[in-house]
Amino acid sequence: MKTVLKVGRYNVMLVVADSLRYDLAQKAKTPFLNKLSALRLAEAPATYTLPSHMSFFVGILPVLIDGNPEFLPGIRQLWRSVNARESDKSSAVIFQGETIIDYYVRNQYEVLGAGGVSFFSGAKDNILPKLFPKFLHFEKPANLPRDANVPRNMRQFPLANIGRLMDNLNFSNPFFLFINCPETHMPYDSPGVEITESYKMAIKKLYAIDNVKHCPVRDQDKLTEEERRILMDAQRQSLEWIDRMTEDLHSRIHNGLPTLVVVMGDHGDEFGEGGRYGHAHYHSSVMHVPLWCGML
Repeated sequence: MKTVLKVGRYNVMLVVADSLRYDLAQKAKTPFLNKLSALRLAEAPATYTLPSHMSFFVGILPVLIDGNPEFLPGIRQLWRSVNARESDKSSAVIFQGETIIDYYVRNQYEVLGAGGVSFFSGAKDNILPKLFPKFLHFEKPANLPRDANVPRNMRQFPLANIGRLMDNLNFSNPFFLFINCPETHMPYDSPGVEITESYKMAIKKLYAIDNVKHCPVRDQDKLTEEERRILMDAQRQSLEWIDRMTEDLHSRIHNGLPTLVVVMGDHGDEFGEGGRYGHAHYHSSVMHVPLWCGML
């Protein structure tokens, strides 16, 4: 197995738009992401945040299922462990270490993680942030019920705090930057979304449904078509905000190295198409995620 990307000669930005559905990404205007590549249809490795990210961090990204299996020209897999079985798949990086995070730390990269959903909080037993030498969690105020946390404060979005991210990176070295974006996660209220009374009613209803999301939902409790449209449109607008802010973030990188940029969903959200809502269950709306990948 041969490494194509030479360690120390490139940066990495791995950006996950949490809960983002593929079909909503299709409808979004994402000029910066489209500079990376065409929008790709991919299948998530799991139905919710924790197992999907654990897969990502050992090099297992969503599987491309749009007919072209290559992430980059001639590359079928971005990261592959040196301990993996022999394969004819072309890989960009053959890594040694427990995770790709560990690999970049071992190779003197500046490594930083950032996230906003609860799996990345500093709670004692949360494993994901502990994989990083430095992790920034952009959390909601303590003891605030989630239905009272709408709209969310800008302090809860990593990409609304790019200055803080930059302050925690040393650009004298190549870097590995991971960001989990909560903007596209319920309640889908990024700074680019107008919070109307109709939106507030729809998200309050969805929160009530989410409390019983793995059980049948009574007809009288289901979202109406208009409520579905409002919330799905909010997720689309949140992706468009992520697009703008990711471009801003990239524009501030000046260490003379090309950057491998991967932007993707970790899973999607169902809005009643199969009779359920949210995620952590199998349905095409949950399993089909968008992916963009390129060198800038």
